Amino acid sequence: MKLSDGEKLGLFMLAEIYEHLGVNGDIEPEFVKDAISSGHAWAVKERYSGIFNDSGSDEIAHQVSRILGMWRMIEESYAKLDHSEKTRLASLVPHLGENPRFEGFDGNAGDGFYGTAEFLVNKADMGWDDFQGRPLNSHGSATTAGHLRMLEVYSERAGNLHRGGFTVEDLAAMLQARAHPDR
Repeated sequence: MKLSDGEKLGLFMLAEIYEHLGVNGDIEPEFVKDAISSGHAWAVKERYSGIFNDSGSDEIAHQVSRILGMWRMIEESYAKLDHSEKTRLASLVPHLGENPRFEGFDGNAGDGFYGTAEFLVNKADMGWDDFQGRPLNSHGSATTAGHLRMLEVYSERAGNLHRGGFTVEDLAAMLQARAHPDR
């Protein structure tokens, strides 16, 4: 959702009036103010999608949501592996296969992924509670590109998702995609 500066000011002021009057409605003024002031107006459209005519969302928010969903499945699948499977994964993907966890995005990259993840996980109340309390700034360059490469493999393999989660081979393929192709 793209808002002009005037629209942002108007919505922010309306949210403050809403709060001041103590209106008890479906719209949470604190959330609206937070989303607007932090540059995440798209989250208002996501949270209150029923009041908008189209279902499109900001592309970065969509990608971050897909990446979070992928990492949730990776972590849940890893937790279900037995000791020998975990050892095998660690040998297949050294440095990445031992207890794989979502480590966030590079907060200095300026690509919008870190800020969007921070907002989705900690403020938007959109089902990403399992990532709360973790540092979401990886401080590592090229993390977004690595997550996007992983997402391609994840999308290919999600159809093979077994009842118990991904196999060691599936996890290895996704984690290997995280490394830069030149390495």
